[in-house]
Amino acid sequence: MQGQVIGRIAGSHYYTRDDVMVDDLLKELNGNPSVFSVGVVDQDNTILGVITRDMFFDILGRPFGRDLYKNRHIRTIMVDVRRFKCGDSIFYDAEEISSDLTAARDIHYVLTDPAGLFFGVFTNRDLLGYLSCLTTRDLGFAKSIQSCIINEEMAIKNERCEMLAATKMARDVGGDYYTVNRYDETGWFFAVCDVAGKGISASLLSVLMGGVTHVFDFTRGMRQYVVKLNDYIYTSLKSEKFITGFFADFNEATGDVKIIDSGHSYVFLFRKKRIIHLDDIAENLPIFMDFEFVKMSKEMGADCIASAIMLRL
Repeated sequence: MQGQVIGRIAGSHYYTRDDVMVDDLLKELNGNPSVFSVGVVDQDNTILGVITRDMFFDILGRPFGRDLYKNRHIRTIMVDVRRFKCGDSIFYDAEEISSDLTAARDIHYVLTDPAGLFFGVFTNRDLLGYLSCLTTRDLGFAKSIQSCIINEEMAIKNERCEMLAATKMARDVGGDYYTVNRYDETGWFFAVCDVAGKGISASLLSVLMGGVTHVFDFTRGMRQYVVKLNDYIYTSLKSEKFITGFFADFNEATGDVKIIDSGHSYVFLFRKKRIIHLDDIAENLPIFMDFEFVKMSKEMGADCIASAIMLRL
């Protein structure tokens, strides 16, 4: 069976006829302790219900339970459960029973084959475990992609300048982003950004920023890059996330640095053995803020992208 279909997670393929005696099923289950659920079918293999091991032994364990049921057919104690087609998408069925995934007890479901006959049984825990494995695998894949875009460590040193950068994601993937890019003989662009939120959704935006940065021509100017980044993210995603960022254009020949602070605000300059907090930057909204908020800021006279200053090191 190919693809992410629900039939992949069937925990049991055992079944029995509905006219089998309870005492006979008891002997079978005692001899097969790994069988936790059994489908019940009629003479045409049409599914009728399910018997779970816990339910079965609970009924027989009651006072006079075995004496009461041993000469009865198992159809008298089976239960009806929801049915799914074995070829259904796992994700579609997961949405159908999403409220069951957090239940403290096991909930059983029956799978039918394309002909509508018994195929197997699965539980909410089977589905939850499979989805957990998929999430772990996807996180690993997302981490490998993000690590290709954002190096955990970077060191650059030449006759005129030295740059060091490092990052460590708290949850393997996340919204932290930095880049160092030399775009001509003397010009460097570097940035430190933080996407609002955590996990895969934030990492997608950081990877997107990496793609935009890779293809942009920085000879057009850093401010144009920030404007284009803001427009691209807004028109592409239209979500509630935003990005704070610190962007700098450094000319190693002159020592000049142009800075754009987009909501990051904690920018420091180390000069003459002193640490200087650059706190005189004007209003600076993060990238990709809500449209109405940006509109209001414009009416108040704020720059909707960022403010730029020039320093000489």
